[in-house]
This record gives sequence, structure tokens and C-alpha cells, in this order.
Amino acid sequence: MLDPDLKYCPFCKDEYRPEIERCASCSEKLLSGAELLGGKEGDGAAENTERPSAVIDDGDSLVSVQGGSLLDMKRLKGLLAAEGMPAVLVKEESCASGGCGGPRIMLRIREQDLQRAAVVLREDHARTTVIGDYQEVSAEAVFNPEAATASCPACGHQFAPEGHECPECGLRFL
Repeated sequence: MLDPDLKYCPFCKDEYRPEIERCASCSEKLLSGAELLGGKEGDGAAENTERPSAVIDDGDSLVSVQGGSLLDMKRLKGLLAAEGMPAVLVKEESCASGGCGGPRIMLRIREQDLQRAAVVLREDHARTTVIGDYQEVSAEAVFNPEAATASCPACGHQFAPEGHECPECGLRFL
């Protein structure tokens, strides 16, 4: 239920205090609950109409696509919202006691958006980790397919070099 005194992002539906002007997840101008309840468009709403507004319905089948900290998952939720794909954040119950270093949050999307979301998340991962810019020379120095064990330069995981990918973090070796 919308509170008329609070502000909301028109795309990712995050809720904010009245003094906040922009969404932290997707940088959109926020609308007041009163504007949304009354169907009025506030200042700057015209700029928002260019992007599709997608909503998760009660009958939609949801799938978890990634898990992590609340801050990381809110950022990814904003990326998906910018592409017209709604998402919800759900606390993972396996860490209910709190002794695991903080709650793990799961990013859930509509099943029908899975392929498009995978592309967006893959591109973001490559961009933020600079995986596409690594040098083959340094990868060869660490990864020897003839050795009994290999050490991943990204995460330090020790593994048998049967394939050309770290089984822990997915880093590919050429």
C-alpha cells in the first residue's frame, strides 16, 4: 500500500523518505505517494514516460538470478529496471540466525525476463570486473593445463585444470 507522505521510484518501486529526490537504485526522479495514488504526474514525469514501466503481477513465476548484499542487489535491481525488467529482493532464509556475516539478499525476476536479464547481468559483470580486459600472458603464467593443480588468479581457488574455467568464480582461461 502506498503512503501518500512518502516518495516512490516509478520504475523499481523503492520507497523513500519525503526529502529524498532521486532513486538510489536507478537515479530516477521520485514521485510522491499522493501523486501515484491520485494518478497525477509530478514534475519530471514526462521524462520518465520514455522508459517502459514493467510490473510483477501476482500470477508471474519468479526465479532467483543472483544473491549478495542488499547494496549490490539494489544496484542490480536498478540496472534491470532501467531495461524495463522488474525485480524483487528477498532475504535468503538459510542465514536467518545472522551468524553468516549479514543477511544474503536474493534478486528475483519474472521467468519470462530471464534471458534478457542474463545478458544485462553478464555485461555488468564484465564491465565491473574488467574481465574483458585481462591479458592472456598473465593468465598463462598462472594457469598451466599440464600441472596437477591450478590456482585461479581472480579468487585463489585451487582446482584440477581439466577445463579452462575456474569452478569457483567462472574465470575462463585461454
